[in-house]
Amino acid sequence: QDKIVDFSIFAYKTLQGEIKQFESIIQAENFFFDNKNLVQELKNKKSRITAVINSQIKKIRKRISAISSRIKEAEDADKNKLLGELILANVYKITQGQESVKLLNYYDNTEVEIPLDKSLTPAKNAERYYKKYNKQKRAKVVLDEQLKSAQDEENYLNGVLEQTELAKEVFDYDLIIDELIELEYIKTNKPKNLKEKQKPYRNYSVFGFNVRVGRNNIENDKLVGSAKNCDVWLHAKDYHSSHVIIETLGKEVPKNVIEISAQICGYYSKQRNGGKAEIVYTEKKNLKKPKGAKPGFWTYEGYKSTVVSPNCNTEFIKLT
Repeated sequence: QDKIVDFSIFAYKTLQGEIKQFESIIQAENFFFDNKNLVQELKNKKSRITAVINSQIKKIRKRISAISSRIKEAEDADKNKLLGELILANVYKITQGQESVKLLNYYDNTEVEIPLDKSLTPAKNAERYYKKYNKQKRAKVVLDEQLKSAQDEENYLNGVLEQTELAKEVFDYDLIIDELIELEYIKTNKPKNLKEKQKPYRNYSVFGFNVRVGRNNIENDKLVGSAKNCDVWLHAKDYHSSHVIIETLGKEVPKNVIEISAQICGYYSKQRNGGKAEIVYTEKKNLKKPKGAKPGFWTYEGYKSTVVSPNCNTEFIKLT
């Protein structure tokens, strides 16, 4: 099951699986322990990333809960406006010094009891409710923006978490760590990792077309940003995945190239083991990066979609 289990001079009778042959036991030992160390390194990097992201998500969810509570309070704004309006409409019925007054709500013919500040005149009490109303209206606009920003950040971090699950190599994890450092989720005084300059993107050749796949959100942005307007962009519909670009060189892309590229996209998505994945595709010119958007977030229009089985095997040739 793609795991290196043991090494031996003689063939195992109790273990089934693929056998890798070496010329000497020393070579077999080196291969075994190098792999064991690599597996541990991968596990350590994954644990580090997961711990950082889960900690951030926990903080964001607390923030979302607090903002939502304040929005609920601010949603009483219209009620305060109504109370101010009713006081003004009935100002002649109210005497300064009253602690409350019962007035008819002429919108639904119900009686409303309105608390009053007995030190204020009826007009000033109405003004107090209007001030409350205006303050709550302004607050709700700001709170709605804060809520959306927090939800976008949680969505982004969930995407990074999914990329961590899809990572296979130390290099993949290092790119994710670099991304978290760049966005200051991880604090460090070390210089930025330069590996991404040495080994950019995953590259495939599909019936003569070069297909490039981003490894993390920052790389996805660079990949899409550097694509030509006539290139074809692919992404999983409604959930996180790598961004995929088919370099067209101005040529029309055959349907079988789209299908296989969609299978690759599905493989580098949350749906890798889900059986089927719906992949959207469109020309790069139909994409837009919203101002202030998180890495990896693009909007698109005029797309088509196809449902495929996530796949990444010998049907296409991996270049790097």
